[in-house]
Amino acid sequence: MRRSGTAGLGARVTLVGRLLPREAPALVAPLRAALRARGIVLAESRAIAARPGPVLVLQDGSEHAGSHLLVAAGRAVPAGELGIAPGPDGFATDTGLRVLGQRNLYAAGDCADPAGIGPQRFTHVAGAHAALLIRRLVFRLPARLDPIPPVRTVYTDPELAQVGATEGARILEHPMRENDRALAEGETAGLARLVLDARGRLIGAGITAPAAGEMIGLYALAIHQRLPLAAIAGLGARVTLVGRLLPREAPALVAPLRAALRARG
Repeated sequence: MRRSGTAGLGARVTLVGRLLPREAPALVAPLRAALRARGIVLAESRAIAARPGPVLVLQDGSEHAGSHLLVAAGRAVPAGELGIAPGPDGFATDTGLRVLGQRNLYAAGDCADPAGIGPQRFTHVAGAHAALLIRRLVFRLPARLDPIPPVRTVYTDPELAQVGATEGARILEHPMRENDRALAEGETAGLARLVLDARGRLIGAGITAPAAGEMIGLYALAIHQRLPLAAIAGLGARVTLVGRLLPREAPALVAPLRAALRARG
């Protein structure tokens, strides 16, 4: 559901709490600006009290009154009958989703906290967990989670999509206002952010833009297949965002390769 949908119908909307705290701040900034431009109030202080009305009182002392209060507080893992207490992010598991320290107990979906990956509370991740457990428990086939974090998309307007690592040896950022197609379509709010390792390989990507959830697929494929950056840059400078990044960043990206060639004589 688009966060600005209710505001688009004429309602006055206030969002309480930090906006998308788990996502890269550079990608959240264009979304924050877009929501404010639509008249949505972002109260990013933490709510500390409530009064009838309903009225929320925030840490900074401000008060926000409304006719309806929507609370999205998440869900707690009902683990009482199991006799095992989950951690703050769910049950810690190995990459095969077996709960650590337990022989015949598995966790999947929102309650799973896989080692080295962490919780991923998305519908498509829960489906992937279910498929993995069917392979392991029904067909007795070996199966492990991919260590690369899956694609995650927030269906706001503009959308925010990320895949892979969020930090690396080098970060490339490209505002949508510098993209020809975005300019032509009048959709210049947003940013593309690419994460490279020390060898210049693409290990993460994030996009804030209209239809970002569709655009991120190319980068997800490149990351999961461990393709070099040139593999997608070669598709054409006007086809991919990474192609537009390369000319500006080429000297810095080529420098490590030159150094390696000199070292090899």
